[in-house]
Amino acid sequence: MSEQEMIVPPLPHEGERIALSSYGSITISGVDASGKESAKAGNKDCNVFDDRLRAGEGNAIIVAVEKATGPAPLCRCLEFYPTRAVITAHDQEGKRKGGGEHSRYAWSARDHRKMRFPTHIHHDAASNRHPDGVRRRLRILSWEPHNVTWWNCFVGMVGNTLWVVNGAYAVWPDLAKHGEVGATNIIYYTGVIGAGLYVITGYLGWVEAINHTHGYVRIPPAKKDGDSKDVRVMHCQHVQYGLEHHPLGFSLGRTMEREAMDGRVEYAPVVEKYSGDIKEMERNSDVREKSAFFDMQGYMWWTNHPDLCHIGIFNALVYFLSTLIFWIPAIVWLPMEELDDLTPRSEITWIYLPQIVPSVGFIYVGYAAMAEAAGSWTRPAFDAIGWWISFLNTIGGVGFLLYAVLALPSVVGKAGCCDELMRWGASMATFWGSCSFWVAGILQCVEFSSEHPITLGSASAGAPSVRKKV
Repeated sequence: MSEQEMIVPPLPHEGERIALSSYGSITISGVDASGKESAKAGNKDCNVFDDRLRAGEGNAIIVAVEKATGPAPLCRCLEFYPTRAVITAHDQEGKRKGGGEHSRYAWSARDHRKMRFPTHIHHDAASNRHPDGVRRRLRILSWEPHNVTWWNCFVGMVGNTLWVVNGAYAVWPDLAKHGEVGATNIIYYTGVIGAGLYVITGYLGWVEAINHTHGYVRIPPAKKDGDSKDVRVMHCQHVQYGLEHHPLGFSLGRTMEREAMDGRVEYAPVVEKYSGDIKEMERNSDVREKSAFFDMQGYMWWTNHPDLCHIGIFNALVYFLSTLIFWIPAIVWLPMEELDDLTPRSEITWIYLPQIVPSVGFIYVGYAAMAEAAGSWTRPAFDAIGWWISFLNTIGGVGFLLYAVLALPSVVGKAGCCDELMRWGASMATFWGSCSFWVAGILQCVEFSSEHPITLGSASAGAPSVRKKV
């Protein structure tokens, strides 16, 4: 483990029963001399939490979670975990060196997924764990090809650039050397390749979500060194029998009760009955073993049992499916345009409807990502770069949606009746929507490259304000 990061595995309490997916529950029975805890499932013994509960050199343990807030349930049918919280960590390394025993941090689900440090809540400059000065915290680019988020940013930037070119030639076809024919070919191939790259970013975002979301919380080092940056390596929590862990200890088997006074989260464990044996659970659950499902970096590349109560995982799934649908019209529109017997119904069904549906998905994902960054569906978080990225992605989705909607009159109307609307309405919407995606991609590169918070804000002087669940 690097000296510049500490892993924070949250500890269940002794005797606590934790829901084991849909297969039952386990009881934490105690810690042995090696720092491991054993668990019982039914009448069988198993070591489920070995890697999660190891408290080795440089590790810290979350001892309190306060002021946890998150978006309200989606249509009252899907409860989301909190996306913002104040955590208190027991810093074992700092205690051995004579430092403070506890440190408080403003934790964000999005920053956690992007493998960024939570904001240290400090009371004086000497105790601040983040580098002084925004120039030492702000990084424009990074070289981390071992990290799936890095590839997501890189591929996304190439795709966004192609779509900007696509929109530019759609609005100003005279830019092409061979006139309208050359512009049409440029529009088609940039659209096909750009939409294909969006599919790749959708899949990479899915891989990022199902892996990084369940990783350990990373705490900024006590030693400030803004001029050097360690390589970030994903520390995936060990999973057996279909049980995955929330980084702050939330579980589908717990109900969360909030106190209006201080916003503190209390857990009410849900006890479930279990019938069966361990072998049956192994056959029926999504067991993740490094030898079978992981590569050398520890990534799981697919799961059939995602925890959709993480809004980041739910958004990643919606976005991936939207990109797959969006790729269809990008591929078929030019071959269909060359057909002699093309009907308006076929054109709408295969070209414009498959653009409207995923564009709505893009808008939802952008808006839901804003809610994740802010911890609320209605309140903004102007101090969070992730909120601005999501805002710009939402604007980009609106542009893509308007293209399909404004192009419909030219399909159902007479030839040439709506050329100006098609050019300055639909095509221009594609152009400024693509530009919005492009700016969001630049900021996303900055977000991932800047491991420390870019703006410390009010959280650096004390606890952030309590945001009620909206």
